[in-house]
Amino acid sequence: MTKDLALQQEIEQFLYGEAALLEQGSFEDWLGLLTDDIEYWIPNRVDNGNRNEQAMISFEDRTALRARAIRMTHPRNPTQMPPPRTKYFITNVMVGEFAGNELAVSASVLLTVVVPRREMAQHPITSEYRLRRVDDNWKICKKKVYLITNDQPLPQLPLI
Repeated sequence: MTKDLALQQEIEQFLYGEAALLEQGSFEDWLGLLTDDIEYWIPNRVDNGNRNEQAMISFEDRTALRARAIRMTHPRNPTQMPPPRTKYFITNVMVGEFAGNELAVSASVLLTVVVPRREMAQHPITSEYRLRRVDDNWKICKKKVYLITNDQPLPQLPLI
């Protein structure tokens, strides 16, 4: 764990900024936070499992994430009309150690999703990141989203 408070605040602000882009549906700007070699993973059962040895809810690269973002905002997508409203509550941000030029980060997230005229769902999450400095900015090169309630039926999930 880092003792550098300036780095801690910088990473927290980065994560808050990512959440704000997702809440606003600014998916093109969110994609700008990702490296070209991004690995985005939502495991199906255990939080520390190996993605090569277990089923997964999602494993996407940059191309797949871009396609999902386009589908989410397409006016002919009936599951997104009216668009769901989301709120991300981020806590327990832990800045780990550097491995080469990548920084390990984890955070607890409570995602609230409101689908107008239908339902509200909450998803407690542990997110693990690998962040990389690119042109003096942080970029996400790996993101693992562990849904604590992944053993229950899942409604359509927004980008997390």
